[in-house]
Amino acid sequence: EIPPLVRTNTTTPTTIAALVANPPDRNTHTPNAVRRLSEFVPPVVHTWSAGVQRELGWNVVGDFAYVGNAARRQLINRELNGRPNGYIYQPENLDPTNRPGGGQPQPLPDDLLRPYRGFGSITQKEFTGYSDYHSLQVAVNRRRSSDGLTFGTAYTYQMVNRTLGAIDPFLADNRARNYNSAGRRPHTLTFNYSLLVPNLPRTSSPILRAALNDWQLSGLTTILSGLQGGFTYSYIGAPTGTFIGSGSIGGGPNRPRIVCDPELPRSERTFERQFRTECIAPPDDEFNFGTARGDEFHGPGYMNWDISVFKNVRLRGTRRLQFRVELYNAFDAEQWTGVNTNAQFDYVTGALRNPTVFGSLTDATNSARRIQLAVRFTF
Repeated sequence: EIPPLVRTNTTTPTTIAALVANPPDRNTHTPNAVRRLSEFVPPVVHTWSAGVQRELGWNVVGDFAYVGNAARRQLINRELNGRPNGYIYQPENLDPTNRPGGGQPQPLPDDLLRPYRGFGSITQKEFTGYSDYHSLQVAVNRRRSSDGLTFGTAYTYQMVNRTLGAIDPFLADNRARNYNSAGRRPHTLTFNYSLLVPNLPRTSSPILRAALNDWQLSGLTTILSGLQGGFTYSYIGAPTGTFIGSGSIGGGPNRPRIVCDPELPRSERTFERQFRTECIAPPDDEFNFGTARGDEFHGPGYMNWDISVFKNVRLRGTRRLQFRVELYNAFDAEQWTGVNTNAQFDYVTGALRNPTVFGSLTDATNSARRIQLAVRFTF
C-alpha cells in the first residue's frame, strides 16, 4: 500500500479562536488522473470502396459508390482503480457518522475504498477501441459549358456509423452497452450551382446591356437529417442520502429505461414534442443501469441556402469593378439543433416531472440570415 501524499496548506494571519472554529483542511490528498499507457500497438484504419462512374450526357457525369472503413486498435480509456457496481453501498463501506438528516449512512469517500490506496483514478490508455462505417454515396456533376451553367449534387446515406467510445470495466458485455451510433447522420444532400447569366446581344439598348449583362449567380443548398443521440435522467424529490446511482467507482453512467420506440415521424413533430416522451422511463434494475444505448433518437434536421450574386462592371482597359451580395441562410429558415433530452422523474411515483420541456426544442439554433455586401476593384 502506498502511503497517501500530504497536501501543504497555507493560512493567512488569524486568531486561535478563528482557527479552532474553522480549521484548515487537514485531509490527505490523493493524486488524480494517473495515467498508465499499455504496450503500444499501432492503430489501423482499413478503408475500401467500390464505385461506378458514367458520362450521362449534357456534360454531366454520375458517380455511384459504396464506401466503408473499419478502425481498429484505437486509443481508449479503462479505469483500473475502481470498484464494481453496488460496492460502495455495502454495509461495511458506509460511514455511520455521516447520516444526512439523521437518515441513511453515506458511503465512505471513494479514495478510501479503491483497491490501490493512496491514488485516485488510475486510467489505463489501451488500444482496444474500434469503429465501423458503411455508406452509399451518389454524386452528379456538370462541367462548365458554353451556356455558363455548372452544377453538382452529392448524397450520402450512412448505413452504419458505430463507435466503441467507452469501456465500463464492470459489465460482462461492454459492447452491447457502449458500441452505438451516437453522432450518426443518416442523410446528407447538397446542391451547388453557378450560372453566368447570358448577356444581351450587342444590338440591344446600351442602357439595358449595362444593367443586365455580366451577372453571376451561385449557391450551395444543404439538406441534413438529424444526428442520433440518447437520453439522460435525474430524480426529483429523492430523500436526502438516498442511493440512486450504480454504487460503482469508475463505472459507466446510469441511463433511463426505453419502453418503446421514441422516434416520431417528421410529420408528427412539433416544437414541444420531438419524440415520444412516454417511451422514456426511470431504470428499474438493481444498479439503475437502464436499457438506453445512447442512440435511440434522431435530432432535428434542417435545410440551408447560401446564395451569392455578383455584378461585374467593365471599366477602361483591364480594370473591373465587381459588386457582391452574399446571403447565408438566405431564406432565414429555422435551423434548430438542440432538444431537451433530460427526463426528470419523481423518485416516489416515477412520474415525469418536466413534461412541458422534456422532448421540446431548446433555444440552440444555427445562425439566422446574414447578408454580406462587398465591392472588389481589379486593375
